[in-house]
Amino acid sequence: MLENREVQENQRRLTEHIRSSGLQMRKEIPNDGNCLFHAIADQLERIGDKGLNHSDLRKLSVETLKNGVPGVSCYTCTPERVSCTLSNWNSRRPFHC
Repeated sequence: MLENREVQENQRRLTEHIRSSGLQMRKEIPNDGNCLFHAIADQLERIGDKGLNHSDLRKLSVETLKNGVPGVSCYTCTPERVSCTLSNWNSRRPFHC
């Protein structure tokens, strides 16, 4: 019973934080392996930036990683991991959410 209250309280706090940031919780994000990009595109659209869809965001992510933008390398760790990530993203193979 206590766990359920904690989960509900955490959910309430998360929802409050998201709303105070001008964003919204959504449950309709497709579970097609592109959920990360769908979710980002959805939130961008909600704040008025309708210029990028999930496919555009995926391409932009690949180009950003390929070009070695400063500040991104700390998330990719090794050249092998970057290569694997780029291969998966560039091939449009789905992520597993």
